[in-house]
Amino acid sequence: MNEEKSREELLAELAEMRRCLDGLTASEANLKLLQEKTLLLERTIIAVNEAENMDAAFFAVLWKICSATDWVYGEVWVPRPDGKLLERSPVWYGTAAGLGDFSAMSEGLRFAPGEGLPGRAWSSKKHVWIKDVTQDENFQRARAAKEAGIKTELAVPVLAKDETLAVLVFYPKSCNWPQMHCLI
Repeated sequence: MNEEKSREELLAELAEMRRCLDGLTASEANLKLLQEKTLLLERTIIAVNEAENMDAAFFAVLWKICSATDWVYGEVWVPRPDGKLLERSPVWYGTAAGLGDFSAMSEGLRFAPGEGLPGRAWSSKKHVWIKDVTQDENFQRARAAKEAGIKTELAVPVLAKDETLAVLVFYPKSCNWPQMHCLI
């Protein structure tokens, strides 16, 4: 028995097919993102494993993450031996104008627990971010950041049990929080 479907039934079937196709497309995008994250993790672990010392390991982490995300600048802040301040350790940055000046301004900085974004990540043991550092009156390098085209700052603590061993800080050129959030 061959029944003809009404226009409304055909449109409903078409809408259902579109929903299924959209779901498949979203699943494929999620799978691709998961594969990219897995590859980044694998490459980072290999680079850390091959590093000669802690600074080289941190530099490898910065380089791998910034390269994979197109972020332009990354730095590591580590507690001084007395545990009272964070000092900058390795730094990686791309070739964009102004990044060298921004790095030079960062060299002498130190952060106490809770001070600046690195200090806040250090004391809270949680990732923190500033959407636009050029508009943040507490960001000491706002002018240099603006000249380098940097807008967003993300700080991620490196933890071992309950101790913060270091704080990784990244600066993408623009804020893409969903992309940033999926990596942390």
